[in-house]
Amino acid sequence: MTTTRAADVVPGDRVRLASGREMDVTRIERNFLGYDNLICFVEDTHERWFAQAVSVTDEVVTVSQVVPRDR
Repeated sequence: MTTTRAADVVPGDRVRLASGREMDVTRIERNFLGYDNLICFVEDTHERWFAQAVSVTDEVVTVSQVVPRDR
């Protein structure tokens, strides 16, 4: 587990939010509600749908990360 800025999270990461709730980020909405400093993490799976708006400078705990593919 590592602490990272919300802006550095990528789809596929599992994060723990400040509330303690964990989510699998499947999509990230940038410039959320028209604000440059606001993003929205979205978990959209067969099991559940959840969205959480966060500031790009907020820190979140990355529980697991996507392994980068060789290019």
